[in-house]
Amino acid sequence: MEEKDEEKFSDDPIENLRIENELLRLKLDAQFGENFKMETNADLPPELEHMFLNQELKFEEQLKNKDVTRLQDKLGLEKQPESSTLNDEQISKRLAQIKSRMAEHKLFLDCIYGPYPDREMYDFITGEFFDVEIPVTNFYEGLEGLQFTALDESDTEENSGDILNQSEEDFADEEDVRNEEEKSFDEEVQGQLQHSNGWHFIYEEFRPNYKEQMADVCKELLNDFGKLNINSFEQYLAEEVFSETKKAFPKAIILNKLQQFFDSFTKLESFEYKIFDINVEKREDNLIGHCMGALTFKAILENGEHLIFDQSYGFYMDHSDDSWQVFALVIPGFSE
Repeated sequence: MEEKDEEKFSDDPIENLRIENELLRLKLDAQFGENFKMETNADLPPELEHMFLNQELKFEEQLKNKDVTRLQDKLGLEKQPESSTLNDEQISKRLAQIKSRMAEHKLFLDCIYGPYPDREMYDFITGEFFDVEIPVTNFYEGLEGLQFTALDESDTEENSGDILNQSEEDFADEEDVRNEEEKSFDEEVQGQLQHSNGWHFIYEEFRPNYKEQMADVCKELLNDFGKLNINSFEQYLAEEVFSETKKAFPKAIILNKLQQFFDSFTKLESFEYKIFDINVEKREDNLIGHCMGALTFKAILENGEHLIFDQSYGFYMDHSDDSWQVFALVIPGFSE
């Protein structure tokens, strides 16, 4: 019995592949919902994305069917000694050997922040990470060396008429540019392959680094402030925010005050900030923290005159619903 031909959505093979990828994405989302994390990447060649989506489908199906094994069993490693019985040199040596064995099996543990001490990583891997269950089959093997063709937008009917008027020097110049573009494309794809060719786990998804998370939020707020941009304040301010005198204001009032302050100037020059103190504490069933420092800048008025600001700031935050929110604020532009 002959196999049924694959459904064809477009005469253009690239467009056809993109449609197939979108259907695969919808299937993954429908079957696995929040467990499906892969998002559309416009820079990813459709052939490569198609391969990853199919691998993701097999990956999720194996997890669902419990066709899994412990990571330690996958690596074929015996139980490792407790870190308390090893000195620093022994810890570093064993950690390097474990990571090498993981790399052989296309298993990687990435860190968003860090670097973290070797002893901390060793304790995590041997005491917690080894128990993580992964699919028996490694779907990412054999991706090295794959070739993909970059789309050349210059080879269109709109540009074809210019060929008659091109000299040999023009052709040579275009060939050099094309070679550089193809080289850049190949390097980018191979970089994506190298990074994606395996299972990448994130350390902070197991052990969140709340202090660094809060520092990132603080920097995002300050950077937006320096650009007279209110977006991050809209994102991170709580619905009720306290002032320096502990008076509560609705979020909308704070945003309006800041926007009025921003509208007073055409730009901020020589904007700099320093972070003096970041602290996170656990309070009952939630986290609370603060980020404090100083900022300086020259605010330019519409008439060309300027004002110099040199003062402290403070963001006081609590962590709920997997994100930080600012519940108290000390910053130029917000005063009673």
